[in-house]
Amino acid sequence: MTLRQSRRTAYWTYGPYVPELSTLGNDRRPAGNSGHAPASHRAPTNNTLDAIQKQVNRNTMKRRKPSTTGEPKDQTRIAAIEKTFTPEECLRLIADFTPHLQPALIETMNLAQSANIRKSSAFFVAPDKSTSWVFERLAKTIRGINDTVYGFDVSQFREGFQFTRYEVGEYYGPHFDIGPGKLTERKLSLTVQLSNPEEYSGGELVIYPEFVAPKDQGTMTVFPSFMCHDVRPVLTGVRYSLVSWLAGPQFR
Repeated sequence: MTLRQSRRTAYWTYGPYVPELSTLGNDRRPAGNSGHAPASHRAPTNNTLDAIQKQVNRNTMKRRKPSTTGEPKDQTRIAAIEKTFTPEECLRLIADFTPHLQPALIETMNLAQSANIRKSSAFFVAPDKSTSWVFERLAKTIRGINDTVYGFDVSQFREGFQFTRYEVGEYYGPHFDIGPGKLTERKLSLTVQLSNPEEYSGGELVIYPEFVAPKDQGTMTVFPSFMCHDVRPVLTGVRYSLVSWLAGPQFR
């Protein structure tokens, strides 16, 4: 499938970020990974964090349009898809799911333990008649990106999606989206920016080593779930986002 460069589906890719991965076959982990899920929430070195902090307000990575010539897939890149949802749709999602928010937890941890890694509010949303339009939009967009850029063996959104709110001082420390149990099936991670960027500051989604995701309302950022990332503390206002994971057979 080739995505049209239309108003709805225009996107950019950034990277590569893990050069040694580009020579491996489909659905392989980066060199040096045993094939087991990585240790969750492994903190980067201080030097890495310092380098990322310098990039928070600017993105200097190479940006290019996707190739449609059938060249080998590049599983080391990050994609940003503009206008996946309209501003009106973003506001609708915020209004629909804010009443259901609860303190966000890390699996196997209580609230106090989770707060050392993550402090925010979240609500998991399953497919039904009222949310089918959201899942259809997500699926159409991310499957097109996967076909064009990554070429992963993927199937469906097995966990629904997560609606998240970050208020002043809230954050999500460095972590991976893949892990033990059902998390081993995560292949592609996505984040949709729901807030108007003029209504909050801070709260940057940083994907290591130095990519800062666009804050444009309705933009979807897609990246392989084995990439370490974090959400910086919100300084003013409130940041709303929608996150999900496209699943498939475990990485080999």
